[in-house]
Amino acid sequence: MQDDALLATATPREALTFSANMRLPSDTSREAIDALVTKTLDELGLTAGRIFYQGPTSSVVSHFASYGYHCPDSYNPSDFVMSLCQSLTVEEADKKQMFVSAPSYLQSAKGEASMKLDDQEIVFTTESSFAKQLLWLTHREIVSTRRDVGALIGRFAVTFILNLLFGLIFYNAASRDNADNTNFTAHFGSITMCLISSMFGGAQPVLLAFPYERPMFLREHSTGTYSSMAYFIAKALVELPMNLSLNLEAYVLTYFLVGMRGNFFYIALCAWGLSMSSNSVAVLLGSIAGDPKTVTELTPLLFVPQMLFVGFFIRTSMIPTFLRWAQYLCSLKYAMNLIILTEFDVSLPSCNTSPQARANCENLIQSNNIQADAWYVYMLLLFAIFCLFRVLAAIVLHEKAKTFY
Repeated sequence: MQDDALLATATPREALTFSANMRLPSDTSREAIDALVTKTLDELGLTAGRIFYQGPTSSVVSHFASYGYHCPDSYNPSDFVMSLCQSLTVEEADKKQMFVSAPSYLQSAKGEASMKLDDQEIVFTTESSFAKQLLWLTHREIVSTRRDVGALIGRFAVTFILNLLFGLIFYNAASRDNADNTNFTAHFGSITMCLISSMFGGAQPVLLAFPYERPMFLREHSTGTYSSMAYFIAKALVELPMNLSLNLEAYVLTYFLVGMRGNFFYIALCAWGLSMSSNSVAVLLGSIAGDPKTVTELTPLLFVPQMLFVGFFIRTSMIPTFLRWAQYLCSLKYAMNLIILTEFDVSLPSCNTSPQARANCENLIQSNNIQADAWYVYMLLLFAIFCLFRVLAAIVLHEKAKTFY
């Protein structure tokens, strides 16, 4: 029951089935697992009842009417069924054959499971293969994400509203003459604002949700349910397409409204890399901190300084030398380098409308210490930050799990 107590979207049967698949030997049959889960639920008092109705809600009234129990007009069908359950005796329901039969292998689950548990001792260690752990953990993440409809709608709605606002505020900012310094600043400002939004968009949901998932991981990992690496890879497998979808939604709006000139897919992929790198930083922060309040208080320390190294508020060349090294730790800086090389490429027509426009584009690249031939290095460093912080998070939680009990 520990899974269901800490993961609100899982039913008791789903939580126990997940744990059984992780902990029992890999050659355990599905019927045996179902039997064991049913027995456990029965011992917990969660299967002592019988199935009174199973089917669509639209058929509830007509179903019980066929047995002679009519729901009054303008009466809540749910209240009617609850009242019927309380007033009708088991003998009367049995006589009218109102109970729905359970599957055959579950009807005999008690005897089979009891015999197996009495004849052999089950040791709860991580006997499942890494692939099996990854499969079930990914399945649980997908189910949890799909069931949290409110959060899903909220993430896509917030992304839509914010980027629509950015697009309207910076409308056609990137399609104006780059020779004019005011236009050029607005062009660069629109890119910076969109990237900062991608950074926080990838981190914020994890910062709010992961501290609540942390106790569940510590408990399950400390009892050998699965490895920490399988857990973090499974989370990444679900978060990668989710963040890609959010960034595509964001840049479909801002790219065309702002009038950006670089390749759309390069820009969206750079933002996706930044979003996932920030996501990993947030996972590490959530692993270290024990509660959402602490995480929220530490968040500005990790993300706000990054905005100072992107080259918009101050050119990197103007930052004191003894502080300039910090830019190499910032995923926002690498993503900005990639987008500047894409959006302000001197070969683009927007940077060649006049000598001044070309000079502005060249100066932006040079003053921020961006090397055009090092674009692949920036991509690799973004990927390295994504992997490094997840590995560190796995190590931190693995060590904390040793002293959980």
